Amino acid sequence: MKKGIKVLIIVLIILILYLVIKWSSFYAGVSLNLRPVDKSCNTDSDCVMAQIDCSPCSYGSKGGAVNKNYKPLCPLKIRNYPCPDALPEWYGYAAVCKNKKCVKGESLYNR
Repeated sequence: MKKGIKVLIIVLIILILYLVIKWSSFYAGVSLNLRPVDKSCNTDSDCVMAQIDCSPCSYGSKGGAVNKNYKPLCPLKIRNYPCPDALPEWYGYAAVCKNKKCVKGESLYNR
């Protein structure tokens, strides 16, 4: 086999592997947040429970206690994605400031 054909086959195999990896991790890449999560605080009022990833749906998204001014940086935003009409697991909790860091507090439903 000629050297040029061998190189072409190797390049095609690498390209196919790259595309398989990219497509299999498409959703993970879309939900990737490029901004570090800001959990800094001085008082409880500095903290809120919020979505911290870039998932198109809040249900099933990653959430947590963050600074009230924090917004995730989501360069690959999906629009018009059909989402279930449900609340995420982290929704029913208070966010509190402990040791200058926002943390998940008590359930709001057990008060």
